[in-house]
Amino acid sequence: MYSIPKIRKEELYYDLPDNLIAKFPMNPRNHSKLLIYQNNKIIDDIFKNIHNYIKPQTLIVFNDTKVIPARIKIPKETGAIIEIFLLEPCNPPSYEKIFNSKKCCEWYCFIGNAKKWKTSILKLKLNNNTNEEVTFLKKQKINDTFQIEISWNSDSSFENLLSQIGEIPLPPYIKRDPEPSDNYDYQTIFSRNKGSVASPTASLHFTDEEFSKFNEKNIHYDFITLHITAGTFKPIESEFIEQHTMHKETVIISSELIKKLILFYPNIISSGTTTLRALESLYHFANKKLYNEKLCLVEQWIEFDNSYKNDFKQVLYDLLNFMEKKNIKTISFSTQLMIIPSYKIKSSIGLITNFHQPCSSLLALIAAFVGNEWKKIYQHAINNNYRFLSYGDGSLLFNH
Repeated sequence: MYSIPKIRKEELYYDLPDNLIAKFPMNPRNHSKLLIYQNNKIIDDIFKNIHNYIKPQTLIVFNDTKVIPARIKIPKETGAIIEIFLLEPCNPPSYEKIFNSKKCCEWYCFIGNAKKWKTSILKLKLNNNTNEEVTFLKKQKINDTFQIEISWNSDSSFENLLSQIGEIPLPPYIKRDPEPSDNYDYQTIFSRNKGSVASPTASLHFTDEEFSKFNEKNIHYDFITLHITAGTFKPIESEFIEQHTMHKETVIISSELIKKLILFYPNIISSGTTTLRALESLYHFANKKLYNEKLCLVEQWIEFDNSYKNDFKQVLYDLLNFMEKKNIKTISFSTQLMIIPSYKIKSSIGLITNFHQPCSSLLALIAAFVGNEWKKIYQHAINNNYRFLSYGDGSLLFNH
């Protein structure tokens, strides 16, 4: 039985001036501002100096997911634009297989201007000089998403097709069309595993320069994958946080990273809320997996299941033994975990992150990480003209 704390949405509210929402990134990207919060003190610096605030023999974990051109705009003869927003694979269900698909695949999608899509089929010509076209078949609606079958008459893989018909899905609050520069700016320099419809934006600040400094200072780093869905932008609309339904995301982690987590624990820093969510989900997955081999989903409120309590390092050690016995090199699972105030952070002493929207699940995570001090941190950022949200400035927060 879960015992979820009663927290009102309004406890996560602050007044964000529109002029502080960054419409474009800082250039160069590591020249953005950096707020450091540690021991109840706030320091202002610039991002390229982040190594000065991290101790040697610390492990930084990054999310190496890659943003896909998930937004597809289909003009109708009437002049209306139907927008299809890819959310997650349906058939085949894995990211790797669906990007290699030929001729046909299915996705779960949002549809913009759905009322204008009168028939079940829409067509999009690839090139006016050829007969190549893409067909979109609307199959069924599941809550606020649609199952869409996409078929095409060229020999391209779906990955190549998408590069022709899709565009980078900038967050809705940026309020502008994407530009060619966003294809680079909205990806981390180490992105490699395709699947996200939003960027792990805390890591957008990093350049090769920071990694060179880490190597000089004996600061270690490695990568986990969490494919970010559009649910990351979904505001908390219910009166109480516990009434919010958290989105599901896919986590992929190697046994080599698990070994490093065991070795460096507790000196672990998560780069991004998505990385922290992935590591916290890993803890719960490992804890339950040892008792239920069929487990594939970390539930939203699993933290408040008081039937088990285990040490983070020990849990990972047991999971590693489990994987080695079965010769498993990589594990993958889904997570619906929601981190809110009163959640006890287990994986990380530090968090690199941007500044998030009021009344969002991301801000709830920040409040869990630093407690009520988040209000002081955010007010300081506002007073000092920090740039907010995805293309905004960064912070390095240490756990309260």
